[in-house]
Amino acid sequence: MESEPGPFFSDPRITEHRDYLRLGSSIQTCRELYRKFVGERLDDSEIDALRTHTQQQRAFGTGAFQKEIEALTNRIAHVRPRDRPKNIRAGGGK
Repeated sequence: MESEPGPFFSDPRITEHRDYLRLGSSIQTCRELYRKFVGERLDDSEIDALRTHTQQQRAFGTGAFQKEIEALTNRIAHVRPRDRPKNIRAGGGK
């Protein structure tokens, strides 16, 4: 069992993400905590939100995160309403 954090992979082209390394002081602890995190069930509202964002190819995250993505990509990153936008004409007539 390894007790020192550090290179967990023998291939030097593969590096550990800093957040993964923050999970624990050993490879065993990191693995156990990551497995626990991945194994947790999302509630139905989170699953629905993730599904909607994925179907619309939008950024899944906080409003601030979505605004940052919109600024970086110059594209809409938030989920839009399901129906077509209403046709609003100038002057309010048909």
